[in-house]
Amino acid sequence: MTERIELICAIWLSLACGAGSSAPDLLFAKYGYSAEAIWRAEKEELASIPDLGEKYLAALTNKSVDTAKSIYEYCLRNNVGLLPISSPLYPQRLRAIRSAPVLLYYKGRLPDLDASVLIAMVGTRSMTDYGSRTAYTLSYDLARGGAVVVSGMAAGVDSVCHRGALDAGAHTIAVFGCGIDRCYPSENRELMDEIILRGTVITEFAPGTPPTGSNFPIRNRIISGLSQGTVVVEADQKSGAMITARTALMQGRDIYALPGKIGEKNSVGTNHLIKDGAKIITDADDILSEYQHLYPTQIRLGRLHHGKSGYASAYPRRNKAPAPEKKASDKKEKTPALEENFFEKRVTKSKTPVPEATKHAKNTPDLSALPENQRKIYEELMAAGRSADELAAAFDMPIGEIMAALTLLEISGYIKALPGGMYVRADI
Repeated sequence: MTERIELICAIWLSLACGAGSSAPDLLFAKYGYSAEAIWRAEKEELASIPDLGEKYLAALTNKSVDTAKSIYEYCLRNNVGLLPISSPLYPQRLRAIRSAPVLLYYKGRLPDLDASVLIAMVGTRSMTDYGSRTAYTLSYDLARGGAVVVSGMAAGVDSVCHRGALDAGAHTIAVFGCGIDRCYPSENRELMDEIILRGTVITEFAPGTPPTGSNFPIRNRIISGLSQGTVVVEADQKSGAMITARTALMQGRDIYALPGKIGEKNSVGTNHLIKDGAKIITDADDILSEYQHLYPTQIRLGRLHHGKSGYASAYPRRNKAPAPEKKASDKKEKTPALEENFFEKRVTKSKTPVPEATKHAKNTPDLSALPENQRKIYEELMAAGRSADELAAAFDMPIGEIMAALTLLEISGYIKALPGGMYVRADI
């Protein structure tokens, strides 16, 4: 078996099953991590796998690799790396999660991820000044202290955290919800190019895949799955960052939360996480000290520039001379990072009214405002629970569309997630 054949078969398998599917888990249990062995399997053999389902059986019996070959050749021409789950470089932490990606596309330098401390940082796109400052400083210090910052390069907290790690001269990883050839948001092109030069961008979506909303809930399991711990900087109770935190918890990862002012919208989620047992943090030392005994050569607490002094004095000025001491009469200066536009402009969140089901989850909700696909999924969920794959088979819908609908239903309070990737109605 040549490396080329295995890579082409891995592309074929990832396309046949789709991003986020748990079908590969069933296949790997029978054939190991060999995509070529799965490609060579006959229909009768595949049909004997319990719970595989007709949809995946039909896709797996289509043995054409024309599209896979085209993608493979595109990657060769455009310096895109391919990391199949069978590779010894594939991180063990990610391989161990449910529905682990069959294949990762990447650009940039791929470090030894198993030997590194990876910390995921997530939060709202509509950050406050407090959120932007603390996100930047926290990621800067984590990077200086030896950790690799992982995020999604979205507007807001994600972009700030990547910038903080880059300014610290360290590696950072951006996980995309689109193809490796796309930049989302488009305004982050310069940031993306710098991450490729000094870090890594990763995605499980094939080149050409647009950044549709259904991709991001699928993408988030990789952000948390790569990392030992997930930090939530700012998030309201219904934020997608809270879904990422829940996914990290299901994966057995550490959860950290930055406390916020009581009553502030962007602090409701993080304060709720703390009440539920997340580890409260005030600086990077609170996180890095948790892993120092496991990674004594990687973690360097002595490099943290502010120690326990908090964030007020910490916001490194890149390529700037020290600012003169301010007088009491001086006007408040803008943060240099904001002036130089190092990260994405803030995005104002929609003020769409919260559905009544969010406020009264235990009451019978009004389903009239729900899109048809969400209403059908809600009505299908009973006390026994259904998985995303079961729902995709029941409605013959792409797994990405199902995951997006489940995420929106959960955020709005209509459904709740159970261990093992199952979902039930919130009023059951």
